[in-house]
Amino acid sequence: MLRLIKQHRLPVPAVEIVIGPGGEYRLDFAYPPIKLAIEVDGYVWHFTPERQRRDLQRRNRLHLAGWQTLVFTWIDVTRQPLEVAAQIRTARYNLGAA
Repeated sequence: MLRLIKQHRLPVPAVEIVIGPGGEYRLDFAYPPIKLAIEVDGYVWHFTPERQRRDLQRRNRLHLAGWQTLVFTWIDVTRQPLEVAAQIRTARYNLGAA
């Protein structure tokens, strides 16, 4: 993902940052000033029913804390990089980033 971001000349986000009360959340990538989180979900860690349930609860709490979260799979990143970059660019624009 970081390579994709750099190749498409997007601003480099913070990587693996910890936020929230007591460090509750670790975000894969984030633009903290505009509260945009970018997560890349791998199959092994995120696709059991229990993990999906926890991920959804976590993302809902992030949303309620004012964060917008974009979620991509490894397949998205490797097979649709133009679409991924366009979505990141659009989210940044919509959140008021330059």
